[in-house]
Amino acid sequence: MRSNDTKKLLTLYYATQIKYKVLNIIKTGLIEEYGDLLEIVDKKALNPPKDAWNHQRQQYKAELLLTVLKRLNRFNGQSNELNWILWIINEDLYMETTNFIFGVTIPNRYGILSLARLENSAYFIQKEANHEVGHLFGLKHCELPCVMTFSPSVSHAKLKTKHWCAECKKKLGIKTFKQTI
Repeated sequence: MRSNDTKKLLTLYYATQIKYKVLNIIKTGLIEEYGDLLEIVDKKALNPPKDAWNHQRQQYKAELLLTVLKRLNRFNGQSNELNWILWIINEDLYMETTNFIFGVTIPNRYGILSLARLENSAYFIQKEANHEVGHLFGLKHCELPCVMTFSPSVSHAKLKTKHWCAECKKKLGIKTFKQTI
């Protein structure tokens, strides 16, 4: 952990159809990557509201789901930068300018992870959860081989690594074990 930072509390909300096994896959992956930077707690089931569903597209509109998290964050008194929310849903997400997104995040606040296109793969699910939590930490998309690489398609997402590059680790304040000479 960075010396002057306090551990972040990440609260996981999840749609009722998310299996406990999938939550454990996500938590395990986050603990492996973020270690003592995060404390993770399960909250409870939270289903997306029906008015956020676009029947024509058969997807949830991400911006509307973010407003749910914004209200929830305020209601729970978690509106500070140490308490974050990650909402895990099974359904597909989109934003106005996209066909789909794997997730969306408001840095230092809350985010959403959609499992819809992750092919029920533990590795794929952990990779995208790591990506969204990276955004919670304020990381932007990265041009290097890194979990923070932008993925415009499923095939691009499959190609990226599950781990951070040295530059992103540096931004997070995580020491790498490689010595540079």
